[in-house]
Amino acid sequence: AIYYDGWHYAAIHVALSLQKTQTAAALSSRLGIPLKSVQDVLEFLVKSGLAKRHGTEYGIGERRIHLNKDSPFVRKHHINWRVKSITSLDFPLKSDLHYSGVFTLSESDFVKIRETFLETLEKMEPLLKASKEETVAAFCLDWFKAN
Repeated sequence: AIYYDGWHYAAIHVALSLQKTQTAAALSSRLGIPLKSVQDVLEFLVKSGLAKRHGTEYGIGERRIHLNKDSPFVRKHHINWRVKSITSLDFPLKSDLHYSGVFTLSESDFVKIRETFLETLEKMEPLLKASKEETVAAFCLDWFKAN
């Protein structure tokens, strides 16, 4: 429940895998999170086995966490990252991609597009596992009937 309290827990957790973000100060600077908050999260991550402490430096513990779609925390996890996505619109980077659209389409095409998204997610997984840790990125996808 604590881990899914805000986006910054997961962001700090995964950022520990980056070479230049293994101190509280570096994480604070990179992620724009107050130092005291970073220190509190790091303490929690160490106690939970999600991070390891080596003096003043930290390393990542358990790397991958996946919530089952039936988890009571999945709703909060999605909300956390959508809120972060919205705030990123205030300070856009050229590398950011934000897209919103509302469509009318057939029921069968709705299903086909959903399947395409699922196939894309499946293709992303091996890329993410093998990818060198250089940056922290977030991906949010919503495909739902608006009626």
